[in-house]
Amino acid sequence: MNPLDRHDNIVLQFSGGKDSLACLHLLKPYWNKICVVWMNTGSAYPETVSHMREIEKIVPHFKEIRSYQEEWIRDNGLPSDLVPTSNTVQGSILLQTPILIQSWFNCCAANLWVPMENFVKEHGATLVIRGQKVADYRKAPVKSGDVVDGIEYYFPIEFWTTEEVKNYLSEIGINVPSSYEWADTSLDCWNCTAWLDEREKELSNLRLKYPDFWKEVRQRLISIEAAVQVEHVRLKKIVQQDENGTH
Repeated sequence: MNPLDRHDNIVLQFSGGKDSLACLHLLKPYWNKICVVWMNTGSAYPETVSHMREIEKIVPHFKEIRSYQEEWIRDNGLPSDLVPTSNTVQGSILLQTPILIQSWFNCCAANLWVPMENFVKEHGATLVIRGQKVADYRKAPVKSGDVVDGIEYYFPIEFWTTEEVKNYLSEIGINVPSSYEWADTSLDCWNCTAWLDEREKELSNLRLKYPDFWKEVRQRLISIEAAVQVEHVRLKKIVQQDENGTH
């Protein structure tokens, strides 16, 4: 039995990327039962905001949740793939380090995942839909059909390839967001300084697309690089001493 026929309180977690867009249109017959939810961190790209306004016009139930990512960064540090412990909130208390750095996991959890999870529970949803695919580089450790804390998860395109997603959208006359012309993934926070392995194309084009954004992001990346370099030099010195048999 189709899980959408078994549930009445349904949430589609919508990022605006091609995968969630494919899910949205694939499930169009059920739009009257689905609440399309967007997590607005306050640092969304203009394209993302504009796209969400268009989606809001065509679906019966749309919900925008807000967090305040820039304020979180100010208090907890720049999100990064590499985090020197000296620059964490705890480390800065002991060492008075001037630049705070945090794990991207903490930042995403505080500004994306936890608020979304809280909404799902407060909304009383019993089915959550995501555009998660097996082929995704990063994905949550749940599969379509899993039930966690009484909530069932449904991934309609779980076994699709990226090419199949693009072909499906093309076949039904839906354009892939224009941002994919200069970025490889959906656009989340413009000021993010993490996820560098997935955002190389995005960041390399940011200088031309949004020079003011790039100026700010570049300065933050320079600060992270300097902090990481301090720890790297210390580590390298110790390793070289061991290799040289010195003390």
